[in-house]
Amino acid sequence: MFDFLDKILNRDPMDRAKKHVDRAIEEWEQNYPDYASTEYEKAANLFLDADEIDFAIKYFREAAYCSLEMDNHKRVGNLKRTAARVLVRDIRYDEAAVLYSETSDHFNRAGEAKDSGRTISMAVLCRLLSRNFDAAVNLLRKAEKRVTPKLASNLASFQLARLCVSVLFEGESADKNAFSSLLKRSSLSKQEKEAVRSLSSSFKFASDTDLTIEWAGAREREVRAKRELEFELCYTCPVAVRVTDYSFSLSNSLRLSNEPEIERPPSKQESWLLKVKPTLSGDGSIGPVRMTLEGEDVLVHKRSNQVSFRIAPAPPDLQIDIRPREISCGLDEEVVFDITLNNQGSGPANDISLVFETSPGVEVSVGGESKSINFVGVGEQMRFQLYLRGVVEGTQKASVIARDSDGEALASEELQVFVE
Repeated sequence: MFDFLDKILNRDPMDRAKKHVDRAIEEWEQNYPDYASTEYEKAANLFLDADEIDFAIKYFREAAYCSLEMDNHKRVGNLKRTAARVLVRDIRYDEAAVLYSETSDHFNRAGEAKDSGRTISMAVLCRLLSRNFDAAVNLLRKAEKRVTPKLASNLASFQLARLCVSVLFEGESADKNAFSSLLKRSSLSKQEKEAVRSLSSSFKFASDTDLTIEWAGAREREVRAKRELEFELCYTCPVAVRVTDYSFSLSNSLRLSNEPEIERPPSKQESWLLKVKPTLSGDGSIGPVRMTLEGEDVLVHKRSNQVSFRIAPAPPDLQIDIRPREISCGLDEEVVFDITLNNQGSGPANDISLVFETSPGVEVSVGGESKSINFVGVGEQMRFQLYLRGVVEGTQKASVIARDSDGEALASEELQVFVE
């Protein structure tokens, strides 16, 4: 009756709202939370009519709190959803997301699975609207646990939220018409649909954006360790965007040789040269590279492809040094040569045989005609002595050859003996 008189007398909505607040306080103090909740709701609607958004939100929350005292989670959910829609209308998406998430919790407690699924989906979409992608992903994970597979297949708003996260945050591709189709099928309010529709441009541009990493030269399936490799990282977007964040993924066997200048002016297309160096043999991979691209009409996280290859061990570079190179001796006399085996390559040498080949006029006098070496590390030296005896007069020759396990010669050096 009082509301009816207030309307007839055309009283100020603010004054009327304050009266309802006073009545709500009285009802609460007299231990009537249900009546207090009703009065707070009336006050909130009047503040809303007066365009006092903050007061409206405050008293919708107060009304919800009073209903919570009655354990009426369905009513609490309805009140908070109304408040969330007000915040959406006021383009306060982060605050709306918080209320939608709380609303979903209450509907879930009340056994209202569909309403719970719709409101948490709307919370995800609000986080995307505010470009708070990390929070959107966390909410989606919560939604995936709450929404059953059967319900998810019939809940277009949930499918829309999951699709938007996959395209805008995870860098996946999707049919451009999927967004509008799911939005049309969803049971969101007209107000909510209008807000979510503003994501359509980001969705479209994100679907048309590519981020790729390719070999800068010819594609290689196997590369040598320690040899620098070059790759081209490139993005293309229908509108000008700039990189606001990025990260590189490299296997443990690779390290980045250069730090490219990623931050550049907005552009529809950009590319960078990436240089990496394999440090260990085995399997190697570069990517996916993750980038956040931002423009006036789009904000998207993109993930590139991955390039994989095999890394062969780095080759050794063996050098043989003989001192002296030439020497004279008499028949049946013995001469000694100092031999140094040095690995100047990028990788170790394993299972090496040092073979001594002589002309018929000289022979190895001490030890055999070969020596086995298990390992020569990078930069390491090994020293030996070669003993030869002259058996025929004249100029005689001998060779020192380093061979691998397959018998391939890796290094060789020749010496001369003048037998008198």
